[in-house]
Amino acid sequence: MNRIQVIEEVIRLRTERKKYLSEKIADPKLSKDDHQKFRSQMKGMLNSFLNEAMFRKHNRQIWTAWKDTKPDYDKDEYWHQFARGCFYIEKLKFMTVRTFRLFREFNVPRGTNFKLEFGDRVTNFPDEVSKIIWMEDLFSDYVHILKEAKLKLNFDTEERKTDEQKIRGRINWKETLRKSPGLPPTSFETTWRQKMFATPENILLVACAVWLNEHAKYMLVKSEKDLLSVESQLLVEIILKTAKICRTFPFHDVVDKALKYKSKLNSHATLRLEKMVKKRLGSNLIDNKAYGRLLLWLEDFRKKAIASPEDSPQKSLVLLAMRNIDTLYEFWIFLEILKQISKRSAYVIKTRTTGNNRLDFDYFETSINGRTVRYHFNKQFEPEGSLAWTTASTPDITVTVDGKVVGAFDAKNYETNTENNRTEATRTMLGYMMNLQAPMGALFFPHWSKRFEPKHEEKGVLGFSLPLKASWIQMKPSPDAESEKINSDSLSFLEEQLSEFVALV
Repeated sequence: MNRIQVIEEVIRLRTERKKYLSEKIADPKLSKDDHQKFRSQMKGMLNSFLNEAMFRKHNRQIWTAWKDTKPDYDKDEYWHQFARGCFYIEKLKFMTVRTFRLFREFNVPRGTNFKLEFGDRVTNFPDEVSKIIWMEDLFSDYVHILKEAKLKLNFDTEERKTDEQKIRGRINWKETLRKSPGLPPTSFETTWRQKMFATPENILLVACAVWLNEHAKYMLVKSEKDLLSVESQLLVEIILKTAKICRTFPFHDVVDKALKYKSKLNSHATLRLEKMVKKRLGSNLIDNKAYGRLLLWLEDFRKKAIASPEDSPQKSLVLLAMRNIDTLYEFWIFLEILKQISKRSAYVIKTRTTGNNRLDFDYFETSINGRTVRYHFNKQFEPEGSLAWTTASTPDITVTVDGKVVGAFDAKNYETNTENNRTEATRTMLGYMMNLQAPMGALFFPHWSKRFEPKHEEKGVLGFSLPLKASWIQMKPSPDAESEKINSDSLSFLEEQLSEFVALV
């Protein structure tokens, strides 16, 4: 079994077990003691799967298959990490799709990455996480170029002559009368100009759809065992849509010539075709700017394809996040906050260049009540030369105004109602607030919310008489309407609180 098959087997066992226990609990003939026993088993079902010895005893084949896949994914992975990820696979799928969607909505400079830590592994998102995201971006850009080009497809003209009864174009009366001296003409010698759409620029336009199609196919086949359906479906859509573009293009001779460039993205023939298009653009033989953008698009596509070699399989964000669900939960919440804030204000994304010339995300900057506000993700504050007081602090999300920390937020993907976990997380949040002198603190949980009474100090913090406010804020990673309402209300509350503190700083 490959990794995906092992996951599916664990999910199948979980589903069957849950169904069995639900039926037992619903049985009216069940004794009170048995009813309590099955309810207890339902409540502890997750723990029974997380117990490696117990699971191995009853499902050795699946456990062995998991162990065999470890070297290709994470040789240090523990069984309980893997099993927990299987239990919450739907949540991971939702956060993956939503994260991709939110990321694409922002005008993130091309090549910019977020540092995501999955266990002891730092991953650059999106470059090292997913080729799908740039494939989808490039496909979307291509579709826009195609639509603009088709509004005014460029063409050449060629003079044609005909001698037939049907009059087409301009009649050459001299030749027509010469062929029928003294008699009414039965056919007409005409000349007319035929539109020729099989030009280099149109061939290149369709060839790009061909290259997108075959690249998506290769990625899908190469990574089939590493992609969940929610991810592979994105590639399938590109394959189907590019095939339709070729099938429905209005001039079949253009498609036939474009297909000759299949599997020849970097061939001399393709380079000659590009040069011909550039020359025709420079000679003003093409007056549709979409073809110029097509050349820039092709350059970007070629760079991406070279940077992501085809023999390197697609990495699944879902499978990566199974090592540390909290990381994806934190990143999803950060993007949701930015989405909420950007509804009412223009924004700019600032980047920094690393030692290896890679662009990394630095901060998200927007405006609240006329004040410039910055949002940081996993930013580390050191006690020397920064805003930290006594020790280094790295909240999941930090909000700053004029160099002062206004809010320090942490996200904890806790599923079980364990008081100790929430207490410890709250202490961590309060520690961030104290060390960074932040008047506002928030903890994000999937299932709990709480508003603590504000604490007023005479001196306050940040040199202002500000109240201290801390909250548990519920952010539920689920696509149902109830969760959407909860998340919307939570984000509105957070924005309201931020606006209050920004105005006071």
